[in-house]
Amino acid sequence: MDLLAIGGTGPAGAIALSAADTAAGLQINLFWIIVAAANFVVFFLIVQRIAFGGLVKTLNDRHSRIEAGLQDADPLVRAAAVEAVGQWGEPDEAVVAALLPLLEDANDQVKVEVTKVLPKLAGATPAVIDGCSDLLVDVFGEAGRHTRSAVGLAELPFGIAVEIELTARLYE
Repeated sequence: MDLLAIGGTGPAGAIALSAADTAAGLQINLFWIIVAAANFVVFFLIVQRIAFGGLVKTLNDRHSRIEAGLQDADPLVRAAAVEAVGQWGEPDEAVVAALLPLLEDANDQVKVEVTKVLPKLAGATPAVIDGCSDLLVDVFGEAGRHTRSAVGLAELPFGIAVEIELTARLYE
């Protein structure tokens, strides 16, 4: 009697079948394979339409609302929208471009949020440093032109991802 072991490695996990039992028990019926495949396809399409279709719509709606929030007149809404962009992880270039003008926002809270978020998005540390340089020139005129150094780190206190150091000489 020829035996075929199926299952585990020990006596408790092994099932011994004769060659005749194996051949009889493993008859392949093409009809049932087609039925199973059709069931899988129908299930997949239903799940995709119901679950993923709604999820994609929700994400697109969220994306549109956040982009609108970046342009809102209320500074608290702009700051919240900037914070939400920071939670995306990898937004598109249009969103990053929309954040850059907010470095010069009239509201300090918006500026701080942009400064915290930009470096987290695709290595935007140079944009933050340039924004700081432009701000110093705007505030101090030609006297604000400077040599600069900045460090972009994964973690700084309070979630700020760029540290900018300024050394200044005061003239009377």
